[in-house]
Amino acid sequence: MIRPLRLEGQAALVTGASRGLGLGFVKALATAGAEVWAIAENADELERACATVSGTAPLHPLVADLRRKSDAARVIATVQQLRPALSVLVNSAAIQPLKSLSDTDDSTWDAALAVNLTAPFLLTRLAVPLMRVSGGSIINVSAPAGIQGFACEASYCATKFGLEGFTRAAALELEPLGIAVNSVTPGAKIKPTGVEQMVFDALPAGEQAQYRDPATFAPAIEVLALLRGRPSGLRFDLARLTDDVVRLGFDAARASVAALTEFRASDFTDTSRV
Repeated sequence: MIRPLRLEGQAALVTGASRGLGLGFVKALATAGAEVWAIAENADELERACATVSGTAPLHPLVADLRRKSDAARVIATVQQLRPALSVLVNSAAIQPLKSLSDTDDSTWDAALAVNLTAPFLLTRLAVPLMRVSGGSIINVSAPAGIQGFACEASYCATKFGLEGFTRAAALELEPLGIAVNSVTPGAKIKPTGVEQMVFDALPAGEQAQYRDPATFAPAIEVLALLRGRPSGLRFDLARLTDDVVRLGFDAARASVAALTEFRASDFTDTSRV
């Protein structure tokens, strides 16, 4: 069965594109017909990742270090050279230092803040002019650490909590412009962010099987990428939303997506989810 190219003619930008959920977004968006700019820090890893992506529109790997504010500006300027409009922005790049509070030095804290929170802010601010004409969807990749604390993850939790707050505040401002801003969490066990794809691919098959391939979230990613203005300021579980799309069908899930968030009223009455 040939999949419809629901994002044909649209442009998308994905950070953290060389591994994990970021790469899953690149694959899903490209398969749906979007022209994608894939952003990552390591050139060799990004090249290998992009070699695994299939699509009908151009794929543009772009190396950038999002700890530097100037690189965020360069990324948007590069897109603008080829496309007057941007339809989808996925802020997926993140670093996750596993250090106790006493071992978290200033440089560790500053790097986490720069990549996990400042870069999404800068890219969103710079992307808005490119989304004004036709609207767009901004998807901020969060985590369980965005709503609960974990020991030895002070900098990661702080930045992910901040990203959730930024998502909700930006949603209020940008919804009237036809720009949706939402956050997502994987909702399933995926390859840890800090593990390079090449290292993961070398693991025994049994160990790899413990993790879900983020590319399987494609149905949910397409639904969220097509949002324009509403719904906005919500948090979605990609695994759960993917199951909803399969169960309801794409069009029905898209029409009712505001009710398909991570946490739902039915969760408090459905004993099967306890």
